Amino acid sequence: MKLGFGANIWLRDNHLQDFNRMLDDFALLGFDGIEFYYFAWENYKNRVDTFSRLLDIHGIELSGYYAKVGFGSKEEFDRTLADVKDTWRFARDVGSKNAILDEWVRDRYDLLAIPEEAKPDRIKWMADTANELGEWVKSMGMQMSFHNHWGSIFDEEKLFHDFMAQTDPNLVHFCIDTAQAKLCGWDEVENCKRYAKRMSYVHFKDVNFIGRKNETLWEGHNVPDNGGGYTVDSRGRMIELGRGEVRLKECWEAMKAVGFDGWIVDDHDHTGYAAYDSAKACKDYLNYALNIWGEKEKDKRK
Repeated sequence: MKLGFGANIWLRDNHLQDFNRMLDDFALLGFDGIEFYYFAWENYKNRVDTFSRLLDIHGIELSGYYAKVGFGSKEEFDRTLADVKDTWRFARDVGSKNAILDEWVRDRYDLLAIPEEAKPDRIKWMADTANELGEWVKSMGMQMSFHNHWGSIFDEEKLFHDFMAQTDPNLVHFCIDTAQAKLCGWDEVENCKRYAKRMSYVHFKDVNFIGRKNETLWEGHNVPDNGGGYTVDSRGRMIELGRGEVRLKECWEAMKAVGFDGWIVDDHDHTGYAAYDSAKACKDYLNYALNIWGEKEKDKRK
């Protein structure tokens, strides 16, 4: 078992000056690995040895690399696919074994405009792409997992099941994001049970809906507006593990039942606390509430 955490709460909104502090924090926190979105690839793709050395100095692995393909148009697909492949080559060169695939969500194109009759073709396109990428990733000695996200076509849960049914279980694993599942209205526990045997890398994340008023604030402005990726946490507020509404203990029980022994990563997006304090609170929950310990601290497992 390995535990990881995302770089988001240190680096979001282009606070790149926090990169070195983040590595120090990770060394102190005891996580096994760190997950990135585009930052590491964008800034170190021509300095792979330097980036690898920085991780080694701090005793951190690159747990996985998250990247997104756009299906809004052929032009968007071609452009984003090229970036995804470059990103995962970088991850391979750094030593990561996990490639996390997602799709660009509603801020990139209007999914509500997809007619019902066009949805099966979209799902087939996405499934074919996932299978092809999964096979390519496998050839590099890595495993690809698909990540669910609110604001995507998979707000409609049935379409996600259709997608999974059309993908090869050996090539396409499922990286459930428990908070994103909750935001979509999915039952996160039932989906953990359903796909537990296709999980090797997961996102444990929590969310609450406290104080998310659904009313008109002034003419023309309503909340939650769901108008962007995380516009004022429009659907809900991402929160430290165990503080929200995700049934993490039941998710973990479903995974334990099939002998899960992969990566559990919290790619925490937002926090009102200092990044170190937020990450420590999440790790404490994994350790002391769920008795999940990473490889570095496996001697503490009960």
